[in-house]
Amino acid sequence: MSNPRPGEEYRSRDELRARLLRGLKDGAEKPGPHILIAHSMGTIVAYDVLRNVPECPPIDHFMTLGSPLGLDEVQDKLKPAGVKRVDYPQTIRGEWVNLYDRLDPVVGFDPKFANDFMLDGAEVIDDIHQENWGRWRHSIHKYLAGPPLRDTLRRFLGIV
Repeated sequence: MSNPRPGEEYRSRDELRARLLRGLKDGAEKPGPHILIAHSMGTIVAYDVLRNVPECPPIDHFMTLGSPLGLDEVQDKLKPAGVKRVDYPQTIRGEWVNLYDRLDPVVGFDPKFANDFMLDGAEVIDDIHQENWGRWRHSIHKYLAGPPLRDTLRRFLGIV
């Protein structure tokens, strides 16, 4: 690891993990359902904590928006030592829904990843195409404004 200044060391992964873990633990003390929604780089941090941090509390549902988790280069950095491929975190008790726009440059050439993050060999992630608009299709505002997110969130919350 290279240091930005002599004598200073940054451990970004540790800090990001700690911040999310703190939020998840605080939320776990409150009534559920407990739903984690992450966008872009946040999906990488969220998956890492859900899968690789033993003290992570369980959540009811997980939703990824504009996620690069389908890319092999990203998955290679998230596999624990000795594990051949990424998998479905045991901390997710319910569903994992992945929303993507085919023209979102951050999702790259592999916007769907049900076939990557399997649960006991089965594809269980619901990959849902959401067509955003305009030149920059990656905007969180566009994902949040789309009907697929609202419909999924209503279902997760038990609102008909």
